[in-house]
Amino acid sequence: MKTTILFFDRLMQKWTPDPYIIAIFLTLIVITLAKIFTPASNSDIILSWGDGIWKLSTFTLQMAMILVGGYLVASAPLINQFLKKICSSVHSPLGAIVITTFISGFASWLNWGFGLVVGAFLAIEMARAVPHTNFRILVASSYSGFLLWHGGLSGSIPLVVNTEGNFSFEWIGRIIPLSETIFSPFNLIAVIGLLFILPLTNLLLAKILSSQVETTNLFDLTENHHSFENTKLNTPAEKIEHSPVVSLAFFVLGAS
Repeated sequence: MKTTILFFDRLMQKWTPDPYIIAIFLTLIVITLAKIFTPASNSDIILSWGDGIWKLSTFTLQMAMILVGGYLVASAPLINQFLKKICSSVHSPLGAIVITTFISGFASWLNWGFGLVVGAFLAIEMARAVPHTNFRILVASSYSGFLLWHGGLSGSIPLVVNTEGNFSFEWIGRIIPLSETIFSPFNLIAVIGLLFILPLTNLLLAKILSSQVETTNLFDLTENHHSFENTKLNTPAEKIEHSPVVSLAFFVLGAS
């Protein structure tokens, strides 16, 4: 099991670029497929792509506002004090992983933007409080709680189908109340189950990857350690991320 986990860990580190680069590649793939399998001209494809982006502007702004709102709440002094108090009471790496998973999961159930940011803050504070925790597992634990968000209070689909005049009303014939989605026994059982299964899963991974990773120095790095001039691009993913070809191709596409 440990060999398998480390294999995929190295594979993802080596070949997985930033999400922005993945989005560019997916865009180019869709454009290529449209050119091959549809009679549309190059200009029609580019115009359709450009028009489609702006149709998502309302949804994009809504998601951005949720994330910004979640950040504002998560970074409030009261929440910061609460996180520091929780972290100060934890003294073992395994306890740090369990608490981080549980809190990030519950926060994500309350609101996905709040949970996303709280999980990141909590991982950093926990790494400071328990510096011998495997930091990779700690970060994975902080984001694994995000699995609960769509079964929670900010789940997009349950909220939409509970709204008058939503797009699904003409097919379903009624709105679906939250008592049948978010607060249904089936969903609540799944949420509670995940709140306990996820910490145990991360605990198992931590025991499998039993090597201890010192994290104290992660928070003492100066800017010189992160300067691009002193960084050697060792993996294909890093080379793709810093390649001017990808950015230039996307710029030309947008300028068209």
